[in-house]
Amino acid sequence: MSRKIAVLSGDGIGPEVVSSTVSAIIALTNDVEIVNADIGYDCFKRTGEALPKETVEIVDECDAVLMGCVTVPDNERNYRNPALDVKRRLDLFANVRPISRIVPDLGIIDLDAVFVRENTEGLFEMTEIEDLDGVTYSKRITYAGCKRICQFSKRLAGELGRKHITCLHKANVYKQTDGLFLKTFYEVMNGSGLKYDDMKADDMASYMVMNPSEVDMIVTQSLYGDIVSEEASALVGGTYLSPSCGIGDRKALFEPMHRSNPELAGLNVVNPTASLMSGSLLLMYLGYTKESMILADAVRTAYKRGYRTADVGGKMGTYEFTDCIVKLCNSRT
Repeated sequence: MSRKIAVLSGDGIGPEVVSSTVSAIIALTNDVEIVNADIGYDCFKRTGEALPKETVEIVDECDAVLMGCVTVPDNERNYRNPALDVKRRLDLFANVRPISRIVPDLGIIDLDAVFVRENTEGLFEMTEIEDLDGVTYSKRITYAGCKRICQFSKRLAGELGRKHITCLHKANVYKQTDGLFLKTFYEVMNGSGLKYDDMKADDMASYMVMNPSEVDMIVTQSLYGDIVSEEASALVGGTYLSPSCGIGDRKALFEPMHRSNPELAGLNVVNPTASLMSGSLLLMYLGYTKESMILADAVRTAYKRGYRTADVGGKMGTYEFTDCIVKLCNSRT
C-alpha cells in the first residue's frame, strides 16, 4: 500500500535541503505520495499563520512527516514555533539522533552513538514567568514520561543491536526531578539483558572526547540531550551531516539537526546531507528497508568518491550534489 509523506519545507535553507531529500526518495520508490504543506516564519509573514489549518490536516492524514527548518525570530513576541506545535500534536515523545561519521576523514573522533531525548517534559516544555526582579522557570518531570522514554530506549537498543545504555542526569543537584528520571531508568532496565549505567550530563561532555568508543546509546531529558548531541555532532563533522527524528506511538517526523540559516538561502551552497540521512531514517520507519539502506550508502559513496559540497572539502553546489545522490540511488535500484 502506498504511504503518504507530509513535506513541510519551512524557512531559509529548509526548502533546498528538503527538495534534495524528496528527489532521492522519488528516485528510490514510486510507492510513496508526497504531500506538500506550508509552515514557518515565511508562511506567517504571508498569511498571518505559522501553522495553517490545512497543514495540520495534511500532517494528520499522512503516515510520516519530512520537515526542513523553521526560523524563530527574536523580535516577534507573539510568534509561536510551529515545529514545536506539530511535535506536541503528534506526541512525538522521543527525539532520536544517531550520530556517527559519514566517512573517516570527517570530524575529529570516531564516535558512533544514538542519543534519545525525552521530548515532552523538562525545561523545554515550561513557560518563563516574569516578575519585577527576574524570571522563574520551573521543571516538570513525571513518572509516566520517564518510564515511557526509558522503555522506548530499551526497545530501540534491541532493534538497533545496541548493547549499552547510559542515563544522563544531574541528580546530584536536582534530587527530585532528575532523581525520579534516574530511579525510573534503573527500574526499566533491570533484567533487560543490556549493559546499563548512568553519568552526570556535564561529565559526558568530556567523556565523549576522551572515550568515544565507550559511548553507545544515551537516554536523557530534553535539555541535556540537546546539548550533548550537538557536541557529538560537532565531533563527527557538524550538524549539516546529522539527522534527527521525533517518534511517537502513531507517527514520526524527520528533520536535519541544523538551523534555517536564511542568509544562505538560494545560494546553492548548502549541504543537504543531514536531510538526506533523515530521509533514510524516514524510509526505514515506513518499512522501506532496502531503499533506506541504499540512500544512506549513496551518501557515503558520494563522500568517498570526493563528491561533496564546499563545507566538507568539495566543490559541488547543493543541486549538483543532489543530482549525484539521485544517480547513485538510480544505479542501485
